[in-house]
Amino acid sequence: MPKTILIVEDDDLLRDLTAERLTSLYAVIVMSCANADEALHRLCNQELTSWVMTDIHMPEAWTA
Repeated sequence: MPKTILIVEDDDLLRDLTAERLTSLYAVIVMSCANADEALHRLCNQELTSWVMTDIHMPEAWTA
C-alpha cells in the first residue's frame, strides 16, 4: 500500500509543484490543503496519513 503524504501550504503554486514532484518520484498518494483548519479536518477524518509536510508560516495565526 502506498504511503500518504499531506501537504499543507498556502501558496498554490508551491503546493501544486511539491505534490507533482512527490508523485513523479515516489509511489505515494498526495493530499493537499491550503490552511491548517482544512488539514486538521482531513487528519481527523483520514484513516492513515504517513507524513505531513507543512509551511512554517501559516495564515490565520497557525504556525508549525
